[in-house]
Amino acid sequence: MRLQWCVAISRLIQPTTVSLRYAARIRYNPDSIADISPANIRGVGIDTYPASVPQRDWLTEADAVRLREALRRFNASPLPDRASRALWYHEYAVRTYYVEIRWVLVATALEAIVHVDQYHSTRQFKCRVSQLASELGVNALGLLQAERAYMHRSTLAHGQKLGQLSILTGGSTSRWRQH
Repeated sequence: MRLQWCVAISRLIQPTTVSLRYAARIRYNPDSIADISPANIRGVGIDTYPASVPQRDWLTEADAVRLREALRRFNASPLPDRASRALWYHEYAVRTYYVEIRWVLVATALEAIVHVDQYHSTRQFKCRVSQLASELGVNALGLLQAERAYMHRSTLAHGQKLGQLSILTGGSTSRWRQH
């Protein structure tokens, strides 16, 4: 679980295609390594499927320093429950191949952060996600685009067909990118 936590947090620093497929288990003696063997992690979620290939698919030394500090802070003061759920939904989305499932997971991650009332889910999502996007400098995700994203999420979550996932212009050539 510690390795999964480290990888999930690292994706917040630098998105990568790091997966658990080649993970290893290390057993230690008091003064040395006793054994290194494949972790043999199996099943769904051992590979990753980023929305777009990252420009840099590795962590630099500076990223590693930031990761170490982030892990230190998260160990000292765990994430609030909503933020923790959002992180794991994001991680599940990265590890899921099918876009129709990924879309719902990304929307659910965002809902974990912005949904504070059991009523008016669409309004909460579109208003708060677009405000969050604005604060983070993601200018292409305004009210209309956030509302379209939520409508796509609802369509997919209720078992309807994939359809057109373009939300930026509503046309068939633009694509919404997970980041």
